[in-house]
Amino acid sequence: MIQRGRRLEGLTRTIAMTASPADRGPGRPKRQPQTPEEQARKEQILTNPGKGIQAGLRERKETIHVAAE
Repeated sequence: MIQRGRRLEGLTRTIAMTASPADRGPGRPKRQPQTPEEQARKEQILTNPGKGIQAGLRERKETIHVAAE
């Protein structure tokens, strides 16, 4: 019984991995391509996490400050 369950699980996983996205039906929307600004920010965070996070927090504060005015 356990072997049958494992086999069924394996077959299900194989079918799910080989099915095209159109065959899988509705699901999570695909991620939109990154803009050059997003890509640069991502690279900055990956290469220097401390400065990247601090810059992100500063951006957020500036955005909130401008929105409040």
